[in-house]
Amino acid sequence: MVFVGSASALTSQSTTGFQFSFNPSLSISLSSADLVIPHLTPGNYASSNTITVNVSTNNSYGYTLIAKVGEKNNPNLANNNLVNTTANTTTGNSDVFTSLSTSDKLTIANFDDNKWGYTVASSIDNTTTYSGLLYNADTIINATKTSTGIPMSNTYPGTNNTSFTIAAKAGNTLSSGEYTNIINFRGVANINTDVTINDLRYMQDIADLTDVEKQIVLSSMTTGTTYQLRDIRDDKIYNIAKLKDGNIWLQDNLALDPATLKSGVTLDSTNTNLPAGTTFTLPSSTSVGFDENAYSFTAAAINTDFKNMDIVLGAGQSGTGKVGVFYNYCAASAGTYCVGPGSGSSDGVYDICPKGWRLPTGGAGGEFQTLRNQYSSDGEYVLALRTPLSGYYVDSSIGVQGEYGVFWSSTRYDGIDMRRLIVTVIGVDALNGTGGRGYGFSVRCVKK
Repeated sequence: MVFVGSASALTSQSTTGFQFSFNPSLSISLSSADLVIPHLTPGNYASSNTITVNVSTNNSYGYTLIAKVGEKNNPNLANNNLVNTTANTTTGNSDVFTSLSTSDKLTIANFDDNKWGYTVASSIDNTTTYSGLLYNADTIINATKTSTGIPMSNTYPGTNNTSFTIAAKAGNTLSSGEYTNIINFRGVANINTDVTINDLRYMQDIADLTDVEKQIVLSSMTTGTTYQLRDIRDDKIYNIAKLKDGNIWLQDNLALDPATLKSGVTLDSTNTNLPAGTTFTLPSSTSVGFDENAYSFTAAAINTDFKNMDIVLGAGQSGTGKVGVFYNYCAASAGTYCVGPGSGSSDGVYDICPKGWRLPTGGAGGEFQTLRNQYSSDGEYVLALRTPLSGYYVDSSIGVQGEYGVFWSSTRYDGIDMRRLIVTVIGVDALNGTGGRGYGFSVRCVKK
């Protein structure tokens, strides 16, 4: 970049346009016509002009454009100054335009005499602020991917024009001559560093992502396609899917029990949907604790007798699913909602689901019903959620297995019941189903 300066004029020019390419394909071009700063006169000796940098790439994650001032092979230009090359032929490196500091945010009117700077503002007026470029550090002037990994636009692959505006203020006593320095533009094609569903191993991994990263994971999933994740608590593999409501659902009945927990694992907020500082000990499988007496409400109970049994799907769908473990509500809530009949005035908040997941809401406006509303038939809904007719456990025995599937929600109905999803051979009731908290129902989870 070449600047020409005198007491009455300041112009800039460059010799030729240039272009350079990268793999993945990334091309950056700069026209010499873009580098002209109009003549300046005493009393009106500050001006700027916008350089348009045109960038094309076939990379869907765009590019990062970097500017660096100075030429390391020329000691007279290896700095942040514009050197008077005319004077330099006789008097050495003298009479320079000095770059603003990188920390400056100055309008042209507030430049000191013989200062220059740059801005990437999309529009230029008398309120635009400028700062300096460095010789010994890169300056990112355009990044088409945010720090969270999401592309800033949907224009890639494609072309983008970046505005890079140079401004200079010449003092009235500045010596005439040609002032020059070099601005190096360097382009880097961005790589995909986003976390997708295929980068996750455990169901609990979702909980450690930011909200934006969770959305990236969600967008990486094809609606209706089944993926697999492990539960870090016992290494069991579960099928999951993003369904038509936009949420990620567990497509298998939960089958967590103490007999299969990994050695040394404690159910707490690091792996389970529990509040910090709280732990829950899963009880051993039993045939008691599933009825409507006070004990069944206040003590956790599970039954694993049918855990690995295959049972048909509801609403006339072909295929099968595992029955999984039956949990009374005290166990399903991971010990956080264990109050007697007539008590309990709020919805459930915590549960046995993996960290980052929870029990779905039920009843009118609940997630079971909202999901059902996205499908044209009960059969389509059941096929998406893959709900088997696992029955329920009560009074030391299995009930209606092969005829009904019953699934806990987190929504309270009254002092005895919680809302539930009921799937039958012929249909679905996601709105009005209720069940006493002492019964043993199946557990499904939805991503928080």
